Amino acid sequence: MQIREFMTKHVRTVHAEESTEVAKWALKFWSHRHLPVVDADRHVVGMITPSDLLEAIGERDGMAPISVAEAMRRPVHTIAEAAAVERALPRMREAGIHALPVVDAADRLVGIVTDADVLAAMAFERPRGID
Repeated sequence: MQIREFMTKHVRTVHAEESTEVAKWALKFWSHRHLPVVDADRHVVGMITPSDLLEAIGERDGMAPISVAEAMRRPVHTIAEAAAVERALPRMREAGIHALPVVDAADRLVGIVTDADVLAAMAFERPRGID
């Protein structure tokens, strides 16, 4: 089974030059835990999570606006849409993350996969016993 078969295809994204206010409201409004940060060509340049936002705000003195670029996590770990499901969890575990942006052959964002998605796909793929 390949990543493309169970990834979320409609991914909310933000751009590095946007304010963290945009990211904060996107995370809250859409109840996402992970937002890929993309450039104009949809190449993934970072990831931002609620924890990243809190950390960036905590390190800041005053009320000056913070850009997504200042708060995003990088380097970003991605996975190819043609990769086997079994490759995702070890990559997440090694990087200490819970989601991977999914990229096509041109390295453009085409989806996202979370640890919960991978576990569900692996459980679905597992052969069932005969009753």
